[in-house]
Amino acid sequence: YWLPAGLLELGYRLTVEALARPGAAPPTLDRCTATNAASQLAYFLGRFGETSVHGEESLAIAREIGNQPRALDALLMLGYAADEAGDAAGALGRYEDAIALARALGDRARLSYALNALGGHFVPGREAQALPLYEESTALAREVGDRDSVAVTLQNVGRALIALGEGERARAP
Repeated sequence: YWLPAGLLELGYRLTVEALARPGAAPPTLDRCTATNAASQLAYFLGRFGETSVHGEESLAIAREIGNQPRALDALLMLGYAADEAGDAAGALGRYEDAIALARALGDRARLSYALNALGGHFVPGREAQALPLYEESTALAREVGDRDSVAVTLQNVGRALIALGEGERARAP
């Protein structure tokens, strides 16, 4: 709700306040979900240290309760935060873990997100490595009917092709 509504700061503050309430501390799926939401909101607010703090808690809870999809979500947020912090090795590891987990789960939607994230990790400068990731991400997004992700990944495919000097291929439908 908070992201599309443009209420990032309010959403973040309320989520963090809810996480601090008495009785909210046990490692439950609800807390895992809320810490992931706090991680996402912190990321979009540019608070990458807080993104990592909430993401690490979400990952720990997801692993403790055995919720692999939530662990995958946390790995992606931690990868984004590591990229923003300039920790290339940390970001690469988180993205690779997320991709492996998504493949193991057969979760095509989250696999699409993870491949796109890893592609973004390689650009600018390594578009040749990013392009197949973007292309696979696009195909998966189409398979699951995620039009928003198709739009994002196609834009990334186009940018990579242009950077590789293949502007005409970027125009192809």
